[in-house]
This record gives sequence, structure tokens and C-alpha cells, in this order.
Amino acid sequence: PDPTHVSWQFSEICSLAKLCKFSNCLHLVEQGCNVLAHLEQISSSRYHSYSTIVREAQAEEKRRRETSQKIESSLKYVGGNKGKSKAVPRLAERYREASRKVEKQKLGQMTTESAEELSGGEDIGK
Repeated sequence: PDPTHVSWQFSEICSLAKLCKFSNCLHLVEQGCNVLAHLEQISSSRYHSYSTIVREAQAEEKRRRETSQKIESSLKYVGGNKGKSKAVPRLAERYREASRKVEKQKLGQMTTESAEELSGGEDIGK
């Protein structure tokens, strides 16, 4: 799991975490953390389990980031003048939005087809 979501699995930690002054607190070492201030309300074995799971989740997240082999298939250079353009990954075709020109062409085709249907296939200009 995401390290920040582990507290949801421990009801006593979750109730104290709602009052924590940090929005992204992991409740491990942060000074001023509401959970750490009220550790006496949590069983030591439960808190130990919580901290172990959070640390394992952090290690797994770090491992995934370091070993990621994602390679961008193509790059597109945008913006900038005088050689200061940036390379950004090109989205796959299915994720791209159609250009305004293509949308306008489709709209024109649809209105032509619907006009032919209304006229029964007769030439509209007559």
C-alpha cells in the first residue's frame, strides 16, 4: 500500500491521525504529530506493526522508483525559442485529443449526413 494510507487500517491510529496537524504525516518521527503525542492510547504491538508496515511500504515504493524501466517511445519538442525547447513525451494515439480542425470536419460531415436524411436523399440545392 501507499505509506500514507497504512493508518487507515489501524482504527486507533486513524482516529488520532484525523487530528494531526500535518496532512501527509506518516506518524513515525514527525515532531508535533498528534499520534506520537498520544502513543499511550495505542497498544505498543499495534504501533510496532503499523510502523513496520509503513517502513516496508516506503522501501517498496523506493525500490519501484529506482528500478523503473519505463522508456518513452517518442518525444515531442515544444515551446522555447533560440534552442530552449523542452522534450516532452508524446502521448499514445488513443490518449490524444483530436485537433479542432478534425472536430470541425467531423461536425461538418454529420450535418451534411443529417441534412441528406431529412431530404430523403434529394439534392438540397434544387
